[in-house]
Amino acid sequence: MNAAGFNPSERHPDLEMLDGYWSDGNQARLPINGVPECFIDLDPSHGTLTLSVPADGPEPDLARFRSIELATYTDGGDVWWEIRIQVDDSLHEAYSLLTRIADLVQLENQAVAVATYQALEAYRLLLASRGGMSDEQQTGLYGELLVLEHLLRTLSPELIVPAWMGPAKEEHDVALPDVHYEVKSTKGEHRRHMISGTQQLEPLRGVPLWLVSIQLTPTTPDAGRSLIDLVAVVRGLSGHRLPRVNELLVSAGWRDRDADLYDAHLTLRSKPRAYLIDLSFPALTDARIAQVVPSASLVRDVSYRVDVTQLDFAGPPSPMDAFVEIPEEKTE
Repeated sequence: MNAAGFNPSERHPDLEMLDGYWSDGNQARLPINGVPECFIDLDPSHGTLTLSVPADGPEPDLARFRSIELATYTDGGDVWWEIRIQVDDSLHEAYSLLTRIADLVQLENQAVAVATYQALEAYRLLLASRGGMSDEQQTGLYGELLVLEHLLRTLSPELIVPAWMGPAKEEHDVALPDVHYEVKSTKGEHRRHMISGTQQLEPLRGVPLWLVSIQLTPTTPDAGRSLIDLVAVVRGLSGHRLPRVNELLVSAGWRDRDADLYDAHLTLRSKPRAYLIDLSFPALTDARIAQVVPSASLVRDVSYRVDVTQLDFAGPPSPMDAFVEIPEEKTE
């Protein structure tokens, strides 16, 4: 059974057969026996499934759904509607939704609009999950792209792009051979950052780890840049590593078709700061928790906020030292 809780009826090719058609990479048409005539077109190269059904009654209003669109065409004097879904990672759910509409039209004699709304209601959780990134996700990606842009302007894409680990959910956001960076961004007035897990601020394999704190604030288009702008810049700096950057952007939640959602412009509220994760940094790690918590191995899903506003910051290795604020040298 698919994630939405539905399987296509026995009138349709099963999901295993669907996967076979899709993996072939070629366009295919799957007729649906019944009255009125209906069929589903598979277009793997464009990532779409399309249900074609004769127009009947009022036109379904799909404007509020981001992943579904309606098109009209005429064939031999007959008017047809195309209900097209952008599949992304939900091939089975999209297929099941379209076959459900066809079943309601052919087997229960429902008007296309009624059948569509009824099927969409059953799949509303699926459709809701295809919205844009949350504000927190956007802020986090914005900060990582700022760091990536800086590094790509000073070092080669061959070194930097493979080092970008944030979207891949690895322990640290940027893992260079001799230094790691965990990038944290906030729109707040204080440098308060959410830390997820006990590994996020744990140096690995003896490689120094720095937390890069970025404060952002909304601004006007002439005074800042949008997430759209940053994505374009990083793509332009990525050279032949662009395909990998595009994969990582998708993993981070970016979809080009949703770009209009990310036109808000931001700028730095203050100069970024960097903090070396050493014994004096207030990080919750497995080793520290084990020292004070009985049966610490049973503790799961640790998350906490750390406020580094008043902590001493420092200068990380080049070229990141040019990205952050460097503290003034203390005089005796």
